[in-house]
Amino acid sequence: MLLAPDQLLQATGVEIIARSGDGAPRDQSTILFKSLGEALHDRSVFARVPSLTFLDAGEKIVSVSRSDIHGDEDDSDSHSAPSEARFDMAPGDILALPADLYQISDLLAPDGGSFESLIVFIAPARLADFVRTLPTRGLREALEPPPPGTDVLKLRSSESLRLWQSSLRPLFRSLSAHVKPDANAKFNASVRFDASAKVNVRGKPDANGNHHLSVASLLQTKLIEGLQLLYMNNPAIGEWARRMSAPLDGENTRDLRGFMLRHYDRPLSVEDFAQLTGRSSSTFLRDFKRCFGQTPRDWLLDRRMDRARERIEAGHRNITELASELGYESISHFIRNFKRRFGKTPGNWARKIQENILE
Repeated sequence: MLLAPDQLLQATGVEIIARSGDGAPRDQSTILFKSLGEALHDRSVFARVPSLTFLDAGEKIVSVSRSDIHGDEDDSDSHSAPSEARFDMAPGDILALPADLYQISDLLAPDGGSFESLIVFIAPARLADFVRTLPTRGLREALEPPPPGTDVLKLRSSESLRLWQSSLRPLFRSLSAHVKPDANAKFNASVRFDASAKVNVRGKPDANGNHHLSVASLLQTKLIEGLQLLYMNNPAIGEWARRMSAPLDGENTRDLRGFMLRHYDRPLSVEDFAQLTGRSSSTFLRDFKRCFGQTPRDWLLDRRMDRARERIEAGHRNITELASELGYESISHFIRNFKRRFGKTPGNWARKIQENILE
């Protein structure tokens, strides 16, 4: 599984068009172009920041849990499995996705052609900047907001948006020839520049006598420009942006309890959970123990095993599927943990339930 956008930067077929600086992941905006000559199936991604995907060629199928996009916390004794929502994208479609979303995607290239898409990860602070540009009356009267809690929007592109998209790659490529890096700016073969880089320009010099402007300001301008063009034909993006820009419970931390209850069944490590909730490993361990009264590893094991037992007792018999549903990449590891917890393998536990029913 990839943590997006960070781990997508090195993925096959990805070109980094522009990216903001080295702050907290939630504070970074990134524009990527992805091109593939062959299909890529069952790619699992956990998105850390809100994103817009513009499909230019091929097909993309995105599957997510309905509980994730409706904000339901899995804190009940319900025996039903979370249902999935599927979004089929064709060229010209745009998919707006929230942060903290686990998704499984199929990327399909057309015969003799390539799969092509533009992915824009937008920091909540930049979404807030965009929301402030919208007319209050327009937000109040013109918007037809999606159902409460529904944070995935499938939209259509327009000619103005296509022109905006087509300008991004040549624009930021051309700027690379004029970049004046600060001492801390980072360059490599794939990342052309980051927010600490500056572009030489003509005009009035700054206080230090330098003629330059920040690439970050250009990126911010292009993001807001694209969102405004999207809003013209898809006004629901205004309400989506408002929800996505809502502040966290702390400066860069997420609600720990809610996050863990929604995502305990994802194939994430304790270190991943710490990073995704905006905490250092030591702070995460301390906050977690205070919140749940257990270590993260013990709590995750208990939660997943209790859920596995509930699913089996509700009639789920496919052990391989169940292991995957609960975030286990190794079925043997799942069976071993289940037997250690309940004294029987999942298969034997299912047979025991069936025998009790027959009796």
